[in-house]
Amino acid sequence: MKSKYNYTGGNNSMFYDRQYNLLYIFVYPQVTQQTGGLLSKKTSSRTDYSHISNIVLWDIPKQTKTKLFAPGELEGEHIRSITFEQKYDQENQCIIFNNSTGIWNNVEVFEREIRDKLLIETYHIEKEESYLWISDKWGFEKQRVATIRNGAKWHLDVWNSTIRIVEPKENDIELINIDW
Repeated sequence: MKSKYNYTGGNNSMFYDRQYNLLYIFVYPQVTQQTGGLLSKKTSSRTDYSHISNIVLWDIPKQTKTKLFAPGELEGEHIRSITFEQKYDQENQCIIFNNSTGIWNNVEVFEREIRDKLLIETYHIEKEESYLWISDKWGFEKQRVATIRNGAKWHLDVWNSTIRIVEPKENDIELINIDW
């Protein structure tokens, strides 16, 4: 039986976490298309690499997989990014992340244990809003912690261990801080 999801893709479709020996693999949806006329209909499917529909967590030692999001949990959202700490860089006094998107103030950071956290950004096309989710690296205790409305920005401030959201208001801004 063929899966309706494709577990491979282009660049940056997989990330490795050495702390727990986990592999995070992006899942891209399969799209079915019908072509032809009334008498010669053909059905074909292709992988839609324009958005990520889920993330598989592959436990390498146990050879088991789980999906980060349950079916229907994202309700019209797709995944934009996943961010997690990988290790402490003593020479540069900073935390190494799996990607650098939205990482700020990551200089002269005191050595500490690597956080057992995932930060996931999803996007709802119709609502034009992003959402931030936090869970442990196994995908448990996952919760949506913030809504990023159109025009607002966010970043992870490593030095202050804070996810900061800056939302414009009429002649002002609103700042929201979430513990990292």
